[in-house]
Amino acid sequence: MPKVVIDNIEVLAPDGATVLEAAESAGIAIPHLCYLKGIEPQTSCLVCVVRINGAKRMVPSCATKVADGMVIESSSPDVHLARRTALELLLAEHAGECFAPCSQVCPAHLDIPEMVRQIRENDMPSAIQTARDALVLPGVLGYICPGLCEKGCRRGTAGAHGAAVAICSLHRHVAEVDLHNADHWLPACKPSTGKRIAIIGAGPAGLACAWELLKLGHSCTILDSHPLPGGTLRYGLEPGKLPAEILDAEVDLITRLGAQWQMGTTIASIADLRTQFDAVAATGPVQGAAGGVFISASATHARHHAVQAVADGKELAHQVDDFLASKPHAAHRRFAVRLGALSEAEMKAWLGDTSQAPRTIPSAPSKGQSASFTESEAQDEADRCRLCGCGSTDICALRRYSIEYSAEPSRYRGHRKPVRTITTHPDLVFEEGKCIACGLCVAIAKQAGEKTGLAFVGRGFDVQVAVPFGKELAEGLQKAAEAAAKACPTGAIHHRRP
Repeated sequence: MPKVVIDNIEVLAPDGATVLEAAESAGIAIPHLCYLKGIEPQTSCLVCVVRINGAKRMVPSCATKVADGMVIESSSPDVHLARRTALELLLAEHAGECFAPCSQVCPAHLDIPEMVRQIRENDMPSAIQTARDALVLPGVLGYICPGLCEKGCRRGTAGAHGAAVAICSLHRHVAEVDLHNADHWLPACKPSTGKRIAIIGAGPAGLACAWELLKLGHSCTILDSHPLPGGTLRYGLEPGKLPAEILDAEVDLITRLGAQWQMGTTIASIADLRTQFDAVAATGPVQGAAGGVFISASATHARHHAVQAVADGKELAHQVDDFLASKPHAAHRRFAVRLGALSEAEMKAWLGDTSQAPRTIPSAPSKGQSASFTESEAQDEADRCRLCGCGSTDICALRRYSIEYSAEPSRYRGHRKPVRTITTHPDLVFEEGKCIACGLCVAIAKQAGEKTGLAFVGRGFDVQVAVPFGKELAEGLQKAAEAAAKACPTGAIHHRRP
């Protein structure tokens, strides 16, 4: 058995093993997209490169056999740079998007397609969980939010395909259904940490900060000079824009989660607060805020929209939580590949059989308030949503390694692949633009003895995986459909979703 050194660790490798297999046997992780045990190495992605014996040229570890005495570098800076570059070149052509454009532009990153899907399925408990976990105040925001998310909706930006989906009205509907029930949804909180946090300011940022910290198991006391919670939501809006009962009901949920209140309180000394609490979080301008005191972006930057303040409050909560756990805090940056604008032909194919009905107009208002959706109206509007975004973000190896190696999706971005979805297979969907031509599905089909199988079609940058002779996908993957979907590193081939 050959003895090799990988990253200064001696490894006794199995006879005939590749560098990748030797590393795996020693618990050393080497990234790979086009390797699958039992399949001949494809060496197409070059994400698994390593340097051997100090050579200038790097080699793919999935196809390089070990030899006694090898010294292998797998985690040096230049190897990492080569892997990142390989990932960025793959991302340059990747015609996929990790998240729907509407969710991406929402400051609080509400998973809008998931909420809409739950509304379609009449799964209102799940819909309220999705909406409230992200927005904290989905009912309030449903009345006053300017619809930043709707500005990202492809239906609205495409022009010829109707107005944007009425997202704000949908999460307002979901929230009101929950608030009208006797048994409101509340999230499960982690066990008590015994830590006490003072939150200065009971506006949207303070309310969201408390919600997040309470979920994390901390005790929260919210201090504000006003007699009632809400801040600008209660005292800064034009009369009649937001029903007081909606704000009261959503504030009450924060109370039921465990929040304590000190309203009508003027903060005389931050230093005194710091002696009483384990941390102080300020969501508005305060005097003497230094040391152990955390200030939200809302306190230093004027926020024109409450949903931005909510996002600030949630970020502040995690900053405090990291401090209490003695962990360094890094502002959360969500990795995302974007598709960009679609051509008219792509847009027509993209919408498929999605409802072409015009934007739903809510029923006539009652009690002088703006109208809310009925259940059937919410269903009609939900049917207009294409459910954009990727359903494979949790399993996409390209995304996982891109995050790990800090790959920048747009570094080499040029002309992306066309967006085309093949739905002719009874069990599978093939999104051609997401394919990185790793070759695994081609090899799997061949190994399974498929009569037609899959092949690389085209040349150079235009090469793509397809069924040869113009046949349909159902003919190319009769035996190996399950294996091909399971092996696909980007979810380009995946099972049909509801």
